[in-house]
Amino acid sequence: MTISSEFTINGELPTDAIAVDAGSEVTLALVSVAGANGIEWSIAGNDHSSRINPSIALSGSPQGATASFVMPADVGDGLGQSYRVKCEVSDGKRPASTSTTIRIVGISNTNGVVPFAAGEDFDRNAIYGWTMLMNLALSNGGLMAGLGPYADATERTAAVLIAADVGKFAIQQSDLSLWVVMAVSSGVGTWKQCTP
Repeated sequence: MTISSEFTINGELPTDAIAVDAGSEVTLALVSVAGANGIEWSIAGNDHSSRINPSIALSGSPQGATASFVMPADVGDGLGQSYRVKCEVSDGKRPASTSTTIRIVGISNTNGVVPFAAGEDFDRNAIYGWTMLMNLALSNGGLMAGLGPYADATERTAAVLIAADVGKFAIQQSDLSLWVVMAVSSGVGTWKQCTP
């Protein structure tokens, strides 16, 4: 018997990252428990080094057939959050047959997109991974921005910005760093470096 680790998030079978509200309960459920004799859930990664991964509570029959966690609070920086939710199912035999699925769930950024998570490859979409989202970003002037690129920090901070530029990204070519506009006041932007 073939086992499956495919799962729904809030009742939806993901074909892309799932956006949820900060502080909301996220429910996870295996599509099928046929042949399952061991189910493990974990957070396999997130979008920023300052994130604290939420704890997953197991339930259902067999234990772990369903699970849930509370999406962390939004820190208010406009960058959103993302978490790689991993489910591993085993048939319990020797040698064991296992199946692993990872999906992305999080809070949308100011552009309405759940950000990429470290280690993400085909978690967002089983066929295209993050390719479609990156291609969309590039078609919008690069990294959903249209700002820059800037040669160095002096050029970047001297740029005259407008309120609509909040949440937009730019590359600083001197060190290939990525920056996001957090706020604009009198044409001057408050920038924050995006760190992995």
